[in-house]
Amino acid sequence: AFTFELLRQWMILNLQSKITAHHFVAALRRQTDNVFTGNIPDISNQFRFVARIWPLFVAEKRSGYFHGDGMKQCFPFRPVDDLRNSCVVCPEDGVNMEAGWEHTPAHLRHLHSRRWCVDGNNKTGNYAKNNDLNDTSLFSGRAYMPSEQRFERYQQSVPQLQKEKATCNHLKVANGANSAKYKNQRISGNLHVQCDHGVVLSSVDMALGERYAI
Repeated sequence: AFTFELLRQWMILNLQSKITAHHFVAALRRQTDNVFTGNIPDISNQFRFVARIWPLFVAEKRSGYFHGDGMKQCFPFRPVDDLRNSCVVCPEDGVNMEAGWEHTPAHLRHLHSRRWCVDGNNKTGNYAKNNDLNDTSLFSGRAYMPSEQRFERYQQSVPQLQKEKATCNHLKVANGANSAKYKNQRISGNLHVQCDHGVVLSSVDMALGERYAI
């Protein structure tokens, strides 16, 4: 068994220090016995299983998922089963806006506007796995990334993601599917939609090069 405090510590170290589960468990074994460490059982497989489920439980707890319809009454305009962290500053009807905001004079309506921007990161490429081919997200499209099956269907309907060639030399990077840089890569990066306050609202994968669909 693993305590909640241990799992919280693991999540912080993993996100901040990029430590792997293997090295985290190795450190725990060292803390137990730093001399005869080989006598301490290696629980890496068990820990990886629990560590994979832990973020889902944290997200469901934070979003009030286990309260059922009670949270829907508090946040009627949010999607059902939404596990994202919403921005507490952006105006949201029924949450942080006064009643009657719809009647705000035209010259003050900018106070109730929400501005989003799109930013990509080409350093988060992901290579195709040669093992564990049935690996799938436990969030099932309820958080920042859409479900893989649904997104693949949507990509097939977007014309610019097909065999379209760039006419500008500067933009030919968008057709990097045949480049050695993206060889064996499943995705070449990520694209994030975020608000003015830096809170990510949703994300999608880039389809080899700088092609994307949102």
